[in-house]
Amino acid sequence: MKKVETLTRIKDAEEQAKKMKSDALKEKEKIIRNAKRESLFVLENMEKKATELHKEKLSEVDLEIQRKREKLLEAGRQEAESLKAQAADKVDEAVAFLIKKFEDGVLHAETERNE
Repeated sequence: MKKVETLTRIKDAEEQAKKMKSDALKEKEKIIRNAKRESLFVLENMEKKATELHKEKLSEVDLEIQRKREKLLEAGRQEAESLKAQAADKVDEAVAFLIKKFEDGVLHAETERNE
């Protein structure tokens, strides 16, 4: 009977070892599934954060471009006003010059006619 008892114990030990292996395999698969789920969650969060950061940076760049554009436009407006003021100052001179040229031309024409 000792032999039968020993064989039974061996068989029980083998079954217990199989169960332990099966349980360990199940635990391993559970850990892998959880790790994959967690990594997907982390990846999704990182993608969301990256998208938000990208939007923030684009917004900052757009704002900076708008500021530079406004500065350039203001500088252009000021230059236009300056040129306009300079041109207004020159109008009287230009009119006087044209009148003088006209008078000189008329006088020259009268002089030629009298000769």
